[in-house]
Amino acid sequence: MYSHQPGSPQQQPEEEPEEGGKDVIPELYNTSQKILIACLEDFTVACEIASKLGDATNIVVMSPYSCGEMKRLYENARSQMLDLSKLGATIVFDADFHKFHEDSRINHTRYDRIILV
Repeated sequence: MYSHQPGSPQQQPEEEPEEGGKDVIPELYNTSQKILIACLEDFTVACEIASKLGDATNIVVMSPYSCGEMKRLYENARSQMLDLSKLGATIVFDADFHKFHEDSRINHTRYDRIILV
């Protein structure tokens, strides 16, 4: 926001950050929350959240693809999986998002946040 005084050069308003430009991850998520991230594509968003938190032991990442399919479909999948693992995230492959509550690999936990990306 700006004000213009008569007789002074007009100032340009400060540009608002583009959508997504503000770092909202620390405001929305923290390491005390159990977070389930359902990734329809690669693990870019999951990696971003995990790296911003610095610890992903509270994060479960789901993929509808097998590990091998992920590596074939997305050239950066291998490094993303490695990054998530190093931060402590659990990765669940071949997950059916519509029936995840029946999946014995993840249904034992009540999640504070479920993120679909």
